[in-house]
Amino acid sequence: MKKSYFISFVLTLTFGPLGLFYSSTAAAVTFLIPGIIFGAITLGMALIVIWPASIITGFFTVHWFNSNVVLEERRHKELLEAATGTGEES
Repeated sequence: MKKSYFISFVLTLTFGPLGLFYSSTAAAVTFLIPGIIFGAITLGMALIVIWPASIITGFFTVHWFNSNVVLEERRHKELLEAATGTGEES
């Protein structure tokens, strides 16, 4: 099932790096750790950079996920056609 760009945008806009858990756990952890460390050091000023970067990253991780879903659907369809013999004859 594909993921929604809109939902990803709303979650990352609202929750910042935490919203990345919708699209990619690895990306969320990658942004949360520096966000916590540098956010504490700079008294939250690091979030000025991390928050918009997480929104942009959310877009790309949803795109990557959806591309993989389309590829898997195509492979599944080809396997079904090959198994049932309903594919196009060359």
